[in-house]
Amino acid sequence: MTEALLAVSGVTKRFGGFAALDRVDLTVAPGERLGLIGPNGSGKSTLVNCISGTLRHDDGAIRFDGHDMAGEPPHRRVRRGLARSFQIPKPFASMSVLDNLRIPLQYAARRRDDAGAAGIVDEAMRVLDQVGLRDKAHAMSGGLTQVDMRKLELARAVAAKPRLLISDEAMAGLSASETDDILALLLGLKEQGVAVIMIEHVMRAVMKFSDRIAVLVAGRKIADGDPQTVVSNTDVVRAYLGE
Repeated sequence: MTEALLAVSGVTKRFGGFAALDRVDLTVAPGERLGLIGPNGSGKSTLVNCISGTLRHDDGAIRFDGHDMAGEPPHRRVRRGLARSFQIPKPFASMSVLDNLRIPLQYAARRRDDAGAAGIVDEAMRVLDQVGLRDKAHAMSGGLTQVDMRKLELARAVAAKPRLLISDEAMAGLSASETDDILALLLGLKEQGVAVIMIEHVMRAVMKFSDRIAVLVAGRKIADGDPQTVVSNTDVVRAYLGE
């Protein structure tokens, strides 16, 4: 059996007397595509924040590539190969699209080449090719359309050269064709050996993307398995998809 790249064991996070996460277990194998779903307020963002290091969990353990992440700050987790994109993109608006990628390549990438400034630009252009933004490399990022902003957000995460990328609602508010563009980018990461956790409410995309789906409701994991089995689960239908 392949050892898990990410292993979340019994993770609990409390805010005062409220348990946002209650003994959550979750694993992701190398190269796996995991869909993480649940209604608003179910604990998805809290779990991602605990995994990425922006929040500290109260109980349980999070291990990445065999390393205990307790006390590990976010930037060190990125350099171990754990990157994330954010639901609301916040690029450096006064910088070009290209310069927005040079920063993670220079300071956050898990593997950095010693090719100097020219090599970083070449690598940045390769990532922009991958997400379809090469022709906008010298545009100011603050002037991008919504879908291109989402592509840039994913590109910045990809530039960190992760082994696991967490995509947080990258398709929210997009049209069907724009959703397909983002979905194609995420599916393409499989060819690079990158595991992906996709948090999303667009179920068409979740079903097409996922090797496996996990469901959180009220801070607890209520289902975890192959997509068809999970969406047919009575508890999932009742709590998330509706009767």
